[in-house]
Amino acid sequence: MSTDRIVGPIGAGSRSGKLVGVGGAWATISTVTLTTNSSVDFDLSSTVYKDFQLRFYNVAVSAASESLHILVSTNGGGAFLSAAYDWVGKGIEAGAVDTAHTGANVSQMEIGRINSGSNVWGTDAGEGLSGYVDIFFPRDSELTNLGWRFWGNTAGNNPLTMHGGGFHTTEQDTTDIRLIPASGTFDGGILELLGYRE
Repeated sequence: MSTDRIVGPIGAGSRSGKLVGVGGAWATISTVTLTTNSSVDFDLSSTVYKDFQLRFYNVAVSAASESLHILVSTNGGGAFLSAAYDWVGKGIEAGAVDTAHTGANVSQMEIGRINSGSNVWGTDAGEGLSGYVDIFFPRDSELTNLGWRFWGNTAGNNPLTMHGGGFHTTEQDTTDIRLIPASGTFDGGILELLGYRE
């Protein structure tokens, strides 16, 4: 098990061919190929970018019935906040059954509950998740807001979609985010961090 802190090569170009440094566009900052990561950290400290997007490409986990969580750091990744009342959010999953969940005053933002009813996130080929998490207002001492949307295939071979949003309840600069399964490890797929500059 390992935790990778991904620090992007700011100004070094992008995997997708976009030009870093051109205003009004998204640019790839960093990517990580998942193996047996227990968590992955991304650096949001660059003031070059206003907002960020974290993209998921067929992300799989080591055990079925996982959910995904995000934590934030305000001190360059030295510590990640996990006290009660840190987050408020709401989301919905639509698969074999439709399930809504609300995270009011929780220690970690649950961006996808994939273990509800028949909405089981599997581990077999083709059962990974693809989608994105938008990260707004990470600086300027504002409330960091998240919005997410995912698509996938459940272990019961049913299409699964998820969407929702939430925010960190304290007005602080967010320097890093940590993505973590509720238990177990990631087991494949790619994560890509993009930044938006005006």
